[in-house]
Amino acid sequence: MIQTSITAISAFRAVGVLMVLAFLVIPPITARLFFHTLWKLIGCAIGIGVVASCIGVALSRHILTIFGVGLSTAGLIVVLLGGFYLFSLLYKKLSFLIGYRV
Repeated sequence: MIQTSITAISAFRAVGVLMVLAFLVIPPITARLFFHTLWKLIGCAIGIGVVASCIGVALSRHILTIFGVGLSTAGLIVVLLGGFYLFSLLYKKLSFLIGYRV
């Protein structure tokens, strides 16, 4: 518990409150839409976080190289995480409406 607290406090100072809270909240609630067992939920949440981070860093670098616009990588990753959650929520609702169980 102490190590988690120290890591969270250090992360708040390093990358900001928005990114830390987004990484603590959005991947688990996105995974919760599809999985209800703990180990599947943890694995999916880790996967969502890693994929969003990799895509965000690559996209930020690509936009800087091609367009010469320096975007905040942390902000872009938070937007991607939010997009993953909204897409998952939309997918879950639409599959429920057409009768397909996920």
